[in-house]
Amino acid sequence: MSFRINGLTPTQMGFTVAQLAGWADGPSSSFAFVARPGAYGGLPSPLESVAPRTVRFVGLITGQTTATRDAALSTVMQNLEGVLEFETDDAPGKVLICRRTSVTTTGINPSFVIPDLRVSVELTAVQSPKLDKYSSIVSLAAGNGGILVGTAPTLGRIWVHNATNPVFTLSDFRGVSRDTLTLTATIGAAESVLVDLYTQSIFDVDDEVTFTRNDALLTAGGFFEVLPEYADRTNSKWPTLTTSSGVGWFEFRRSWRS
Repeated sequence: MSFRINGLTPTQMGFTVAQLAGWADGPSSSFAFVARPGAYGGLPSPLESVAPRTVRFVGLITGQTTATRDAALSTVMQNLEGVLEFETDDAPGKVLICRRTSVTTTGINPSFVIPDLRVSVELTAVQSPKLDKYSSIVSLAAGNGGILVGTAPTLGRIWVHNATNPVFTLSDFRGVSRDTLTLTATIGAAESVLVDLYTQSIFDVDDEVTFTRNDALLTAGGFFEVLPEYADRTNSKWPTLTTSSGVGWFEFRRSWRS
C-alpha cells in the first residue's frame, strides 16, 4: 500500500516503506454516561467523543554513505514537520490531517560499516474523520445547491462582505432551521468577515490581506457543525446555509468516517 504525505511519496521524502499500520482503521467513538441526581441513575450524553486515529509506518533509509546518511535523515524529518495531510491509494481524494507524535530511528545491518536506518514514525490525526483533499465552495444566497456533506460532521469557513448585521441560518434538507449565527457589523464591499468554524474564531479582513481577530462581532447564536443527518443522501437532498444580508460563501471540506 502506497501513501503520500503533503503530496509527496515515500521515495520523494527519502525512504522506502517496510511497514504500514492503522491507515485502514475507522474512528473509535463513545458517548459519556452522565449521572442524574437521586435514585434516577443516568443519561447518555448527546455529545459524541471521538478518539484520534493513529497511523504508524516504518521507513528504510538505505544506500547512503557516511557523508549523506545524516542529510537523508534530515530531509525525511523536515518532510514530517508541521501539519501533515496523509493520503493512501485506496482512498484517493481523502486525507487525514495529522501531526507527527513520535519517531524512533535505529541502525540495521550492523555488520556494515555504514548501517542503513530504520525510521519508525507515528502520526496522530488532529481530526479523526478523513477530509476531502480539496475544498468545496457554496454560495450563501437563497436557492443555492446546498452543502454536500459526507458521513461525519463537516466544518468550514464562512466569508461575507457588503453586509449589515448578517444572520447566518443553517437548515436541514427539509428546510428546518438547525442553527443560527448573528454578527453585529457593517461590512463594506472592499472588506470581509471570516467566521472560522474550525477554530471557532472570527476575523475582520481588510482588502483580503489583513486579518484581525474580532470575536466580539458574534452577538447571537453560536458556532456550529453541519451534521450528516441534516442531509438525505439517498435522494441527494442537502442542508443549506444562507445569509440575511450581503454576499458570501461557505468553504468546506467534506468529512468521512471511513
